[in-house]
Amino acid sequence: MNIGIFGVGSFGQKHIHVLKSIKSFNIVGFFDPNIELSQTIENEFKIKSYKNKEELIKECDALDIVSETSTHYNLIKKIAHYNKHMFIEKPICSSKDESKSLIKELKNYKPIIQVGHVERYNPTIMDELQKISNIKTIESKRVGILNHRNKNTSITLDLMIHDIDLITQMTKSNIKKIQAFSDDKKKPLNHIECTLIFDNGTQAKLAVKRTTSSNSVRTMKIACEDKKVEIDLLKRKKKIITKNRQKTQQYSDNINPLKEELIDFYQKIKNQKKPLVGLTEACHAVNVAIDIEHKINQT
Repeated sequence: MNIGIFGVGSFGQKHIHVLKSIKSFNIVGFFDPNIELSQTIENEFKIKSYKNKEELIKECDALDIVSETSTHYNLIKKIAHYNKHMFIEKPICSSKDESKSLIKELKNYKPIIQVGHVERYNPTIMDELQKISNIKTIESKRVGILNHRNKNTSITLDLMIHDIDLITQMTKSNIKKIQAFSDDKKKPLNHIECTLIFDNGTQAKLAVKRTTSSNSVRTMKIACEDKKVEIDLLKRKKKIITKNRQKTQQYSDNINPLKEELIDFYQKIKNQKKPLVGLTEACHAVNVAIDIEHKINQT
């Protein structure tokens, strides 16, 4: 399958490496507005740098959007005009207006639109996403590195959106109330805590932080009526605690969630099946992330 890439920054280069390792894909080329970077990538990876977006789109069956979030909305609309399959790195867009417009304009779109919420493919939590029930509370904590790539991006759209997506998938209930707090005085905010209260009674507490000085953290604690589940998404470790026993599972580091995600994208196209995270799910996660930040701005 012929695929083209929009955006070859640090994350775009990860996509190139992974796509090259998947025999089902043939990278036709890429587009990036940075001329110097484009020349470097063209020489290093031996793939064609396109100067014209439409020319690249026309020559591909599918497009992989790994460019800055602010470019996603217009790229999606442009690619949709040519009726191509799309893989879009999260977040799918950067505002509720864009989200609303995409839902309205693409609700009957036939090709596959898959959005890159890569934690859905983390083996540590895949069982919980499908099977867990009777959840009472969830606590998630995520600490990420603050760098030039994300320093101007909302932390809710950059980091918290991962946990928003996982939690809304597990609870399968509408959000009734949002409470949010930040002790940051400057914007963009780099530390947020919030509570999501769902219609079914589940309460989820989310904490995210970006820093230049500490290690990354990606943990989740889920309390159900009959058990507790403690998950370390980074270390690939899970502990299940019931009344009578405690079980610890360690998952392989050899599994690459990004590769699994892109392989699944190909399979969904081949079989014309609904992706794990499509247009509706991705736009919902964006809307919740923006609502959380709005709550903080109102306080």
